[in-house]
Amino acid sequence: TRLSDGSSVQIAEKYILPRIQERINDLVNYEKVKGILMLCTGEFPSFDCPVPLLYPQVLLQYFTMAVLGNRTLGVLTPAYGQIRQAGQRWHRNGAAKVLVNAASPYESFDLVVDKAVALKNSGAQLLVMDCIGYTKAMKETIRTKTGIPVILGRTVAAHAAAELFG
Repeated sequence: TRLSDGSSVQIAEKYILPRIQERINDLVNYEKVKGILMLCTGEFPSFDCPVPLLYPQVLLQYFTMAVLGNRTLGVLTPAYGQIRQAGQRWHRNGAAKVLVNAASPYESFDLVVDKAVALKNSGAQLLVMDCIGYTKAMKETIRTKTGIPVILGRTVAAHAAAELFG
């Protein structure tokens, strides 16, 4: 996650999951809350929530698989320690050919672009930016430099939320 000073940290699930449930409980007490959008493409357990709870990872997975076909998927993940896990997750989701590279969206715009270009140069035919922290500017630069379709997790989630909630 990104801190207020611009740096990033990784938080262990055992610390964050109970707090997420507490925040969900707080939010649903507001009469006007019609749904909740998680702001992370990570995998989460099902939380107790009486209103629709949108998980960007699930939305990103289904959207990507709907358009991937038999092409090679390139996945950009924010941390080197997540490369193996990301590859396994996308294989489980149904992608037959997956290439994964890592670059934090919070550290270097140019590194993110370079890692995505490296995925394309290694054979990726469609790229997915698997972190809410990646920006539209990064996506557009990557699309321009690679010439292949690029899917951004934050916009997939935003479009789904707009469809559901207006």
